[in-house]
Amino acid sequence: MKKTTIIGINLAAIAILLAVMIYPLKPEINLKEREVRLRWVAVYRDYTVYIDDNEEFTSPVVIKTTMKDYPLKLEPGVYFWKIKAGRMSSPVKKLSLLSDVSIKVKNGSLENDGNVDLNISMETPTGAFVVGLSYKDKIKIEDNSNITAKEK
Repeated sequence: MKKTTIIGINLAAIAILLAVMIYPLKPEINLKEREVRLRWVAVYRDYTVYIDDNEEFTSPVVIKTTMKDYPLKLEPGVYFWKIKAGRMSSPVKKLSLLSDVSIKVKNGSLENDGNVDLNISMETPTGAFVVGLSYKDKIKIEDNSNITAKEK
């Protein structure tokens, strides 16, 4: 056989193999809103997305879709995900949604502006207290308050 024929056959085999594979892309992450968009490249019609907090997928969330991207709302943490289409499966990918501790003080209110629940310690002119402030919640505060925030 000629060298060019062998090269042509190899290139054709590689092209066929690449056409049936599933390629996970880097997820888009919005920390503040706890939103993740999983994306992939593939040629199939129907997909099953598996996402779990452990690499063995012992308790996965299973999502059926026809799209090549999928939006999710997740709690901060580390996740593993993969895509299946028929008998083909993508490699397992790791995803980290980091904790974001952030507060905003505006018009006499303190708002949890991060993506995790907080414990707020406050010293005010009238006393001191500790209060839990859930994700996206607000509380009224007094002027001249000393505020400390920690993740729950």
